Amino acid sequence: VYMKEHFGDDDMGRKKSWTFLPWHFDFLSRYVPYPESEYGARSIERPLLQSRFGESTDGMTPLEILMANRCSDAHDIVASILWESDSN
Repeated sequence: VYMKEHFGDDDMGRKKSWTFLPWHFDFLSRYVPYPESEYGARSIERPLLQSRFGESTDGMTPLEILMANRCSDAHDIVASILWESDSN
Protein backbone atom coordinates (compact mmCIF):
# COMPACT_ATOMS: atom_id res chain seq x y z
CA VAL A 1 0.00 0.00 0.00
CA TYR A 2 1.34 3.42 -0.91
CA MET A 3 1.81 6.08 1.76
CA LYS A 4 -0.74 8.63 0.54
CA GLU A 5 -3.28 5.92 -0.29
CA HIS A 6 -2.92 4.58 3.24
CA PHE A 7 -2.93 7.86 5.18
CA GLY A 8 -4.89 10.00 2.71
CA ASP A 9 -3.62 12.64 0.29
CA ASP A 10 -4.76 15.70 2.25
CA ASP A 11 -3.88 17.68 5.37
CA MET A 12 -5.45 15.04 7.63
CA GLY A 13 -3.44 12.30 5.89
CA ARG A 14 -0.25 14.28 6.33
CA LYS A 15 -1.04 14.81 10.01
CA LYS A 16 -1.67 11.07 10.49
CA SER A 17 1.53 10.15 8.67
CA TRP A 18 3.52 12.47 10.95
CA THR A 19 2.72 10.24 13.92
CA PHE A 20 4.27 7.40 11.90
CA LEU A 21 7.16 8.61 9.71
CA PRO A 22 9.33 10.77 12.02
CA TRP A 23 8.81 8.36 14.93
CA HIS A 24 10.07 5.44 12.82
CA PHE A 25 12.99 7.49 11.47
CA ASP A 26 13.97 8.25 15.07
CA PHE A 27 13.68 4.60 16.06
CA LEU A 28 15.58 3.30 13.02
CA SER A 29 18.31 5.95 13.31
CA ARG A 30 19.54 4.14 16.41
CA TYR A 31 20.37 0.95 14.51
CA VAL A 32 24.08 0.25 14.34
CA PRO A 33 25.35 -2.99 12.80
CA TYR A 34 27.71 -4.83 15.12
CA PRO A 35 29.69 -7.48 13.20
CA GLU A 36 29.78 -10.78 15.05
CA SER A 37 33.50 -11.11 14.44
CA GLU A 38 34.09 -7.91 16.44
CA TYR A 39 31.25 -7.93 18.97
CA GLY A 40 30.30 -11.61 19.37
CA ALA A 41 32.00 -12.02 22.76
CA ARG A 42 30.51 -8.77 24.09
CA SER A 43 27.02 -9.85 23.02
CA ILE A 44 27.30 -12.94 25.21
CA GLU A 45 28.17 -10.79 28.23
CA ARG A 46 25.19 -8.47 27.72
CA PRO A 47 22.80 -7.43 24.92
CA LEU A 48 24.27 -4.81 22.60
CA LEU A 49 20.96 -3.09 21.90
CA GLN A 50 21.57 -0.34 24.46
CA SER A 51 25.33 -0.16 23.94
CA ARG A 52 27.25 2.76 22.51
CA PHE A 53 30.79 2.23 21.23
CA GLY A 54 31.83 5.67 20.00
CA GLU A 55 29.88 5.61 16.75
CA SER A 56 31.70 6.88 13.70
CA THR A 57 30.53 7.94 10.26
CA ASP A 58 33.72 6.63 8.64
CA GLY A 59 32.84 4.52 5.63
CA MET A 60 29.20 5.58 5.61
CA THR A 61 27.47 6.98 2.54
CA PRO A 62 25.81 10.42 2.76
CA LEU A 63 22.40 8.72 2.85
CA GLU A 64 23.50 6.46 5.70
CA ILE A 65 24.79 9.48 7.62
CA LEU A 66 21.48 11.30 7.08
CA MET A 67 19.40 8.31 8.18
CA ALA A 68 21.61 7.81 11.26
CA ASN A 69 21.06 11.43 12.31
CA ARG A 70 19.17 11.50 15.61
CA CYS A 71 17.91 15.07 15.24
CA SER A 72 14.10 15.21 15.06
CA ASP A 73 14.34 18.16 12.65
CA ALA A 74 16.22 15.94 10.19
CA HIS A 75 13.49 13.29 10.49
CA ASP A 76 10.81 15.91 9.79
CA ILE A 77 12.72 17.15 6.73
CA VAL A 78 13.08 13.63 5.31
CA ALA A 79 9.38 12.95 5.98
CA SER A 80 8.43 16.23 4.26
CA ILE A 81 10.54 15.41 1.21
CA LEU A 82 8.93 11.99 0.95
CA TRP A 83 5.44 13.45 1.40
CA GLU A 84 5.96 16.15 -1.23
CA SER A 85 7.54 13.80 -3.79
CA ASP A 86 5.52 12.77 -6.85
CA SER A 87 6.21 9.08 -6.38
CA ASN A 88 5.07 6.77 -3.63
